[in-house]
Formats: sequence, structure tokens, C-alpha cells
Amino acid sequence: MLTDGNPTSYAEAEGPGNRTRFREVENGIFSANAVKAEGTKVIAFGVGDGVNGSPDNLRAISGPIAGSDYYQSSDYAAAGEALRELALGNCAGSVSVVKQVVSATTSGEDITGASPAAGWNFTATTSSPGSRQHHRAVSPMTPAR
Repeated sequence: MLTDGNPTSYAEAEGPGNRTRFREVENGIFSANAVKAEGTKVIAFGVGDGVNGSPDNLRAISGPIAGSDYYQSSDYAAAGEALRELALGNCAGSVSVVKQVVSATTSGEDITGASPAAGWNFTATTSSPGSRQHHRAVSPMTPAR
């Protein structure tokens, strides 16, 4: 979550909206704990002019480890880069291709009797900045990961 670290409202816009009271902080912590109790990791990104002080509010909703549970920066570009690195590092996807050969008498989408076959090469490229490519040769009998 992106925040300035100082909640000013909770629930259905309850709260003063222009200052932080203990009630808003407490409701933020309760809400974060409810989400975490369901198995979700909460990562707090404190960003903006108001986050240069104590990270106590960020730690209270996420966890104690700077650079893992929470990030704190007055620089929006630095916060964006940290968020990008987190997403690319932890959420990297993968594509597995398994080529199977079907009988010449098979028509349509019916793959009954298909079997893995060797001798096929697949390549992929990406134009997304920061994307990482990993290639792994797979023999026909090697299970894909």
C-alpha cells in the first residue's frame, strides 16, 4: 500500500480528514491485521514529504524490516523503482511450452494419443524494460516446471 504514513480517515470516510488521531492509526492497524490474518503479506510504501520521520505507523501495518516489510522515501521516483523491483523480483511469471505430436488422421482440437516429440526449438523475446529472460532446454520426457 502507498501512504504518507499518517491516516486521517477510516471506514466510510470517518475521521477528521486533515489530521491524524490515535483512532485512525488504530483502525489502520486493525484493518491490516485482518488482511494479514487471511494470509496476505502487507508491504507499506511510505512516500512523500511527511515520511521522513519515524516509520512506526508503517511498521505497525506491515512488519519490522525496512526494505522488506516497509519502504520509506520522500522521493516518488525512488518509491516507484522500489515497487517495480519488488514486483519483478517476487512476481516473475514463466511460460512453459510442451510440443506434442498428434496423428495425421486427427482433426480439429482432438489431441487424443498425442505424445511429446523432440526436434522442436522455441524462442521468445520481450520488449518490456527490465524483463528477464531465462531459457531452459527440455527434453520430451522432462516434466515442465
